[in-house]
Amino acid sequence: MATLEKLLNLQAKVKDLESCRSNLEKENENITKDTLKKKSDANREITKQKEDFDIYKRGVEQNHKKIETSLTNREKERLLKEKEGRDLDADIQDFNKKKRSFAQEKKDIEKLKSEYIDREYKANLLIAQYNKMTGELPQEKPKVEKISKKKKKR
Repeated sequence: MATLEKLLNLQAKVKDLESCRSNLEKENENITKDTLKKKSDANREITKQKEDFDIYKRGVEQNHKKIETSLTNREKERLLKEKEGRDLDADIQDFNKKKRSFAQEKKDIEKLKSEYIDREYKANLLIAQYNKMTGELPQEKPKVEKISKKKKKR
């Protein structure tokens, strides 16, 4: 009887152990399912984050391209304006040279005109003296214009 009790106790322990084993296997399956589900969710999340990052990266690259294009265009505009400014400066310098040249030519013309009037005046005086010496009376006094020389203030 003692062996029968021992046998029954052992059978009960075996049933308990099998029940524990069954419970552990179920828990193991549940843990495996949870782990696989979490792994799958994590992979989906990582994939989504990668896609989001790629979208963000493309957006940043496009913004950089836009900024580069904008800066390039601004640089081109700046260089064009500088060139136009240099062209304008050159035009202004040419104009000023022509203006000075014109002013000098004007002075030279005035000087020649003054010299011509002085010579004409002297010639008329000589003619008048000659006529006096020869006894001819001048019919009219020669009209002589004298240009006053004006000094320009600078």
